[in-house]
Amino acid sequence: VKEIFNFSQDDLTTEDVFILNCHTELYVWIGQHAKFRSKESAFSIAK
Repeated sequence: VKEIFNFSQDDLTTEDVFILNCHTELYVWIGQHAKFRSKESAFSIAK
């Protein structure tokens, strides 16, 4: 897990998974080519 400062939409790549903390909501971005393990980990962390 790595925090991205000064995040922009361009940071969302198709190879990665991101958890976006928008203060009152959490979003999980899953890139089209993200690895299965990364997907599982992201949902587990977001819970």
